[in-house]
Amino acid sequence: MREILAFDTSSRWFYVSLLREESKSLKVVDLTTDKIPRESDDWLHDIIQEKLALFINDKPDVLAVGQGPGSFTGLRIAYTYARVLGMLWEIPVISFSSIQLWKSAFNVQENDVFIIPANKNLFYVLFPEHKLQTLTKEELKMTLNQNKQRAILWEANKKNILNLQNEFGADVFKIVEDPQTDKIKFPFLNLDILDHNKEQYKWENALPEYGHEPVFVEKKR
Repeated sequence: MREILAFDTSSRWFYVSLLREESKSLKVVDLTTDKIPRESDDWLHDIIQEKLALFINDKPDVLAVGQGPGSFTGLRIAYTYARVLGMLWEIPVISFSSIQLWKSAFNVQENDVFIIPANKNLFYVLFPEHKLQTLTKEELKMTLNQNKQRAILWEANKKNILNLQNEFGADVFKIVEDPQTDKIKFPFLNLDILDHNKEQYKWENALPEYGHEPVFVEKKR
């Protein structure tokens, strides 16, 4: 039985949990999620220290970190922390989809499109069957018009919401705000890959998916 410390700081909310591998599936043993505090720089360290007291061997066997896409600063914090802990504890670091994690925290139907605004008028868009794309506003409008899918919008500020409603129409987006902790489902992780490719999951190979930077450069060329 392997124990996993999982955390995500890709948005304004954080997720930290203790997971245990049981019969090829992962069971959430303990979970903490809330808005990221702005008044302290040590909040992630403090929460992880609390979780470590629950581990059977005082430390995890695997670190799982949300790879984004999302906040550049948030992802940098998470991966810096994961790489340091992976090096100190000599354990593998594996990534999971941040947007899949947070999508599960809302009443999202199977065919809904889950959208998180990015910088530079871009949007992270998770389609059904876990297809993830970064789209411009024009591409998003075209996609929603063609597919007629319900669009769930999260992490948008009031100004963004008003602008989008003016351009897309007031009924195009369902606006969601606070995640429902009791609904969060941790994305599937195949831990068997750690046994077959240990080198790939060493701490020094752990890298986030920032999302918008490479796409923006590509579109500007």
